[in-house]
Amino acid sequence: MKILSGCFMNEFLYVLITATKNEEAYIEKMIQSAIAQTILPKKWVIVSDGSKDRTEEIVNQYAAQYEFIDLLRADADPQRNFGSKARAIAAGYERVKSIYHDYVGILDADVSFSPTYYESIMQKFEQNPRLGIAGGIGTRLGCVVKDLPKPMARVSQADLFSSTFYITL
Repeated sequence: MKILSGCFMNEFLYVLITATKNEEAYIEKMIQSAIAQTILPKKWVIVSDGSKDRTEEIVNQYAAQYEFIDLLRADADPQRNFGSKARAIAAGYERVKSIYHDYVGILDADVSFSPTYYESIMQKFEQNPRLGIAGGIGTRLGCVVKDLPKPMARVSQADLFSSTFYITL
């Protein structure tokens, strides 16, 4: 909590993890959406899951400008697959788990979203303590995608990252 003009105001503390593989065509727009957020993450680990294109170069350009962005290179399966992506996300979580945070966002590399996206999601969590995980509406390749239409049951961070189940925000 921080005090603002004599009142308490919630300070939303969140971290982001992005697994990416050969996303040079989309990653810059996604990064620009994330750095434009009204509330920035404490840390954002972008895991390059064996990228062979300019993805890492683009991420490094932004990491040099924004202290909260961190590039992690991971060994990946030669073919793009869900298991490799899940391991990349788990490796990203290892980097952020010691940082105090209230929320973890798993962010795809090929989406863009409004500057109030994470603020509005965190406000929903604050308004409804029974809310455990959430998805949102973002723009993916020019289409509107609804990742998760309704709130689901509470899932602990241990459950979220010890299995292959995760929700994309």
